[in-house]
Amino acid sequence: MSEEKLRGRSNQGSGLDVSERTIAMSEEKNEEKNEEKNEEKNEEKSEEQSVKKLLEMREEEKQSFWTSERKKNIREWIVSIVAALLAVLFIRTFLFTMIRVDGHSMVETLQDGDRLFVTVLDVKLGGVDDEDVVICKYPGEGNTYFVKRVIAKGGQTIEMHNGVTYVDGEARAEEYIDHPSGMDFGPYTVPEGEVFVMGDNRVNSRDSRMVGPLEEDMIVG
Repeated sequence: MSEEKLRGRSNQGSGLDVSERTIAMSEEKNEEKNEEKNEEKNEEKSEEQSVKKLLEMREEEKQSFWTSERKKNIREWIVSIVAALLAVLFIRTFLFTMIRVDGHSMVETLQDGDRLFVTVLDVKLGGVDDEDVVICKYPGEGNTYFVKRVIAKGGQTIEMHNGVTYVDGEARAEEYIDHPSGMDFGPYTVPEGEVFVMGDNRVNSRDSRMVGPLEEDMIVG
């Protein structure tokens, strides 16, 4: 056999080897790509499973927190708090309350900063008497409280001359007055259903002489 024929066969053999190698490399690359895809899919599945487990755990935690016993306890707490608030509101409205004196209009009877234990029920049931010290509100001034003394009631006539207070023509002793006013006032007849109040410190008190008489329901206690 000639050398040319041998070379031709040798070249043909080399061509087959190269083709087979190319195919093998292509298959290897495809396998690698498939493996990468499979790995990505597995990772995605793993992440999904982790998220799902986390959500399930949180749901279990919620369910375990809101047990029937805990719900019952919370309801009892809410009922207790509401009942306490209603009790405080009832006591302050109908029984008694605490008031802090703010100002000097009741000197010397009461001093600025004094605290008063004020009964409410007796005023609502029996009203007030002359010379009672009361807690009251003024018209148009909201829930601001004032401490004053009842001087005259509905139907009575009040007047002041030279520091002396007269009710229905009779002079009041007013031993609680240390600071009488030199200002004359009246005569003035208090309308029915209303009261005339003044502070014991007559020279430094904003009272019925300025704001007028108060309706009886404006007396708090």
